[in-house]
Amino acid sequence: MPPELAPFLGRWEHSRLRLVLELGPEAGVVGALELGGRVFPAEGARVEERIEGRFQAGERELPFKLLRVEGGLTLSCDGRSYALRRAVASDAARDPFAGSYVGPRPTETSTGEKSAGEEPAGEEPAGEGPAGEEPAGEEPAGEGTTRDEASGLPTRPRQDPPTLELQPRGEGYAGVLVLGGIRYALTGEAHRGESGQELRGSLRDPLTGRSLGFSLSRVEEQLLLTVRFEGEEKRVSYETLVFRSR
Repeated sequence: MPPELAPFLGRWEHSRLRLVLELGPEAGVVGALELGGRVFPAEGARVEERIEGRFQAGERELPFKLLRVEGGLTLSCDGRSYALRRAVASDAARDPFAGSYVGPRPTETSTGEKSAGEEPAGEEPAGEGPAGEEPAGEEPAGEGTTRDEASGLPTRPRQDPPTLELQPRGEGYAGVLVLGGIRYALTGEAHRGESGQELRGSLRDPLTGRSLGFSLSRVEEQLLLTVRFEGEEKRVSYETLVFRSR
């Protein structure tokens, strides 16, 4: 998910309407527009610095655009424009990060983005090492297990959804991400970001010993965890996981 998408997510209000947007498939957004007692499903995608999409109004599709402006968003649809402001949550005083969370049960493996057939420079294709030899310092992965070449994260088919546990520790937070049966310890500190409070820190891969940078932001009832991977040739990729409270 492009980091620029996060400021569009959440609940937005105008004197005549309400708009709710959440992270959708393929780095898009989904949600609903409430207007005049009716609800219109919405979907869209980021185009340059804005969101473009459509509302479903019965048999009609109404194109819309969302543009970030100081203090909120501008919604343009059907020849009209509306100034939207972020809705104030009644429980805004609660800790935005501490708690127990679960991600969606995946239907397929999740990896960093790379072109089909591309192997990162300096790395051997998975499964082509000497027969019977396991990578140094790692436990045998087990039948059917592979690892993404760019990030090193396991890509085995997952029976259980990912989970995230976070607790305050000192002036920051500490917790555990469980992904593909692997436990990743993480620590971070809260910072003020464009879309509100953001937790930034690092998580440790117990199999490779590498530390990976991450950012965590809350959008309504969702937590968006974005992990940053950097290859040997400074190639950067990102993976975003969406969590909800258990």
